[in-house]
Amino acid sequence: MGIPSIRETAASLEGLRRIVRMDPTGLDCFNASVQGFWNSFFVAVLTLPFYLLQAGVYYMNADIEASAARFLSLELMTFVLGWLVYPVVMVTVTQVMDRWQHYLRYMVAYNWFQLVVAALLLPLSLLQLTGMAPDGLIALLFLMATSAFLLYGWFIANRGLDLGGATAAGIVILDLALSLLVNGATDLLLKGAQG
Repeated sequence: MGIPSIRETAASLEGLRRIVRMDPTGLDCFNASVQGFWNSFFVAVLTLPFYLLQAGVYYMNADIEASAARFLSLELMTFVLGWLVYPVVMVTVTQVMDRWQHYLRYMVAYNWFQLVVAALLLPLSLLQLTGMAPDGLIALLFLMATSAFLLYGWFIANRGLDLGGATAAGIVILDLALSLLVNGATDLLLKGAQG
């Protein structure tokens, strides 16, 4: 993992702004080189505080008997796996689909987009923590946010990998399935710690 330069960061943020507006030229703003790929993982460092806050909110609101230290260690493991599993799987997927030439372009945009995901989920987590809104409204807002993330995930796959709409939807489903698998494994380990 490298640290992106100020210029690269500014260009990536401009790319995100365009992607949020569904502008396909946003994909051209990212550094789609090998160095840009490794630099894009710096976003993990930036989003870790958001993730830990969400995990803390979940820990306080859920009936979890595992110690805070055990919970934190498992959540950190989940976070790391979440950043590693999908890019590794996509190496094989893009080769099988004959889209390997677009892998860097796609993954760099995908990684940087996680900054948007974290920034949107943070206020929702804070809203949930403070109890300033009804649970039903918070659940609805989380559902709307998740739907938006799936739509943008489709857009980035569609444009970044140069795929048809249905195939891009398949990539989003794969991403979602891997995420559920990693999070499900954490839940099993937590239940094991409580048992």
